[in-house]
Amino acid sequence: MPISYELRHHVLDSGGAISIDEAKYAEYGHAHEVLLNALYIEEKLDLLLENFVEYEEALLSIGLSRMVFQRNDWTEFRNDISMVNRRLVNLLSACRAYLDQLPHHINEICDPSKNEAGILRRAMTEQYNSVFGYRVMEALRNYAQHRGSPFQSSDFSETCEWCGERQVKVFTVDPFLEPTRLSQDGEFKKAVLDEMSQRGEAVYLKPLVRQYISSIIEIHRQARDLVRDGVRQKRETIEFALEAVRVRDAVEKDCVSAFIIIADDGACTGRVCLSLESERRREILCKRSLCLAGLDHHFVSGVCRDDGENERDGTQQNGRVDLLAGPSSTR
Repeated sequence: MPISYELRHHVLDSGGAISIDEAKYAEYGHAHEVLLNALYIEEKLDLLLENFVEYEEALLSIGLSRMVFQRNDWTEFRNDISMVNRRLVNLLSACRAYLDQLPHHINEICDPSKNEAGILRRAMTEQYNSVFGYRVMEALRNYAQHRGSPFQSSDFSETCEWCGERQVKVFTVDPFLEPTRLSQDGEFKKAVLDEMSQRGEAVYLKPLVRQYISSIIEIHRQARDLVRDGVRQKRETIEFALEAVRVRDAVEKDCVSAFIIIADDGACTGRVCLSLESERRREILCKRSLCLAGLDHHFVSGVCRDDGENERDGTQQNGRVDLLAGPSSTR
């Protein structure tokens, strides 16, 4: 007997099976893979953003802890910076994985002859060439992977500000890179290092990380545009299959899944699940990341605001900690 393909509501339910040919089986199977790849794109962005949140949370957590507790021990400073390094390495690794794998998913969704993956790679190149933070973070990830921790120094600041009619202290943590120190290693990308050197002896990471994430969000927006039509068409293909099963089996509610059973000589040799659950999850993830425009201009603050105009006092105490020299190193 030749290989046969049947569309069923349940795996073991042969009474309502719909026979389909190999071409229709290939069409449904490809639609299933397209929807999965579209979901993978959103899940990888979500993973990246969760790592970004954890990195930012680490900075906020250190600031809060320094506000509540007296922390002057060098080991504590080292623990703080080690935690931020860990979070930053995780973030940079997630970014690199996302950028490396995105063109593959685009090729799985789109017609390879249209070279949408090439369009996306050009978008990545454009962001690299136009955004300083993108270039620094890419070089920093390579450095962290092959040489060592992304940074060794940070500013711990207490700034006095006016909030309405009362003065408050704002505690911040600002990790920074030192181009002079990085140049001694000889492994950091020289062109990027030269750019950093032109900006002074300390290059702060916070704005650069946010620029990098903003660039990736722009790349992701373009990726969504590239796959939109293909995903819509394959969703309609799956909806057609589910509707055929619903009508055949007289299912009162919407049919949420169906199965293609592959049989060879009467014996089941495989099955493919057709479902829109991946699309539902993808839509949820898309909505979750809708408010990310201008991320590099958005900030979280715990300052309590009173009525009245805010005036900056200008009084600031800086504690700059260098892990290689100890907490007494300031400038």
